[in-house]
Amino acid sequence: MNHRTRSPEEVPEGHELESTGFSLDRWAEMLGIGSKAVLTTNETASILRISEKSVREGIKAGSIPSLRLGRRLLVPVPMLLSSMLAGNDQVGR
Repeated sequence: MNHRTRSPEEVPEGHELESTGFSLDRWAEMLGIGSKAVLTTNETASILRISEKSVREGIKAGSIPSLRLGRRLLVPVPMLLSSMLAGNDQVGR
C-alpha cells in the first residue's frame, strides 16, 4: 500500500481557516472529537458518516490522511480537519 504520510508540522496547531473563521480546535470540539490527536478508522467512519470500508478505501486512495503504526491505521485529526475544511471533496468518498 502506498500511503502519503505527513508530519504533524505540516498542519500548524490552532490553524485558522479563513473560509470558516473557526480554528481546527473549534471544529474538533464541534464534531465531538475533543482533544484527540488521532482517530481509528472506525471513529473516522462515524464522524464522516461513512462506512469503515470507505474510510480504508479513502486512505488507500490518498484522499484521507493516515499514519500506519504497525498494523494499525490511524487518522491524524488536524490533517483530516484541514483536508475537510480546505474543500478537499475527496474526503469521505
